[in-house]
Amino acid sequence: MTPVDNQQLCTFTVTLQGQPIVVIARSERPVGNRVSPASMLLAEAVSLPSTSHVLMLGCGCGALAALLARQLSTGSVGLIDINIGALNLAQQTLQANAIHNASIITEISVLPEGAESFDAVVIEAPQGRRLIRRWLLEAYCALRPGGQLYLAGPNDQGVRPAIADAEALFGNMTPLGYKARHRVARFVKNPSRANLPDWVAEPGIAPGTWVEFDLVVRGETFRLCGLPGVFAYNKLDAGTQLLLEHMVPPSGARVLDIGCGYGIIGLVASRQDVAAVDLVDANLLAVAATKRNIARNDIAIAQAWACDIRDGLGASRYDCVVTNPPFHSGKEVNYDIAHAFIIQARAALKPGGQLVLVANRFLRYERVMQPIFTFVDRIAETKSYQVLAGTC
Repeated sequence: MTPVDNQQLCTFTVTLQGQPIVVIARSERPVGNRVSPASMLLAEAVSLPSTSHVLMLGCGCGALAALLARQLSTGSVGLIDINIGALNLAQQTLQANAIHNASIITEISVLPEGAESFDAVVIEAPQGRRLIRRWLLEAYCALRPGGQLYLAGPNDQGVRPAIADAEALFGNMTPLGYKARHRVARFVKNPSRANLPDWVAEPGIAPGTWVEFDLVVRGETFRLCGLPGVFAYNKLDAGTQLLLEHMVPPSGARVLDIGCGYGIIGLVASRQDVAAVDLVDANLLAVAATKRNIARNDIAIAQAWACDIRDGLGASRYDCVVTNPPFHSGKEVNYDIAHAFIIQARAALKPGGQLVLVANRFLRYERVMQPIFTFVDRIAETKSYQVLAGTC
């Protein structure tokens, strides 16, 4: 295993279907966890003509996409993932394997232009049943008649309900394999299928739709939208509410909202006496919702873009950084991303600037903050949450 440039990445080789695939991955994860069991199952299960045009939903580090692209001599692979960091790794994996017939798709959907244009769709099931249903319907609409869907994932993250939902949508299911508490199945699009499940019409699942809701914060109503796959996508969670109650950016400040979700922290900050608000998130669904919410609420001083915080924030400097950092990776508690939020926030702050974050009380983020900030204070707390402020 060899480090790659910024030492956050590494390169290694995995064998899929007897072929060596060079993989670029995050170095903080154990080698064995960088190509998922679901990808391994799909590598064994997917069998397609060499002319096939394939859409991958949930591409991970790109190892499976590289394998499929090699097998499709005159076909192609399009890769979608909700995480910009995964897409960046997949792009590097494709380049490392000299793959030229695969492309990264940074849009959150290929529809309507891509309707019925793919011969196969491959899904590594994400967490969250509504997001899985959104992707299943995307697959159904994107497949030509007779096209195939391959679906795989872990039992403990909902692949069995996902397979049941796919069967309700497609009307057929062929189990293809089970290994290491993961399973894979295949479905075929029947163009004459009727009586689709009711959930295909639900907001946020049906193509082009959003989950719409209003929030009143500090006496002002915000017209908002969200999507499945975004944290608390249709409500204000208790931790963020506590942060909003105690967030007071300095007059004229440049504010950064890291891990913005659908954008409510940055939107509220923009209604105060600040100069500009930037909102970033690695989740492309979150960024799409945030951009829409900025427009819906006529906020001229705010902008949003996709960013994996572990890759840094560039040269911009801020007077105030605000965040409700994630601490889960799947079902596991994972502090890596939250710690990266804190470290990158400190690097992005001007002298005298302040990081304000909210976290569950059991998360001891002050231990990360104290060595790099001049002052660290607990400015609010409840039985479940605390708001910490670190001043440069």
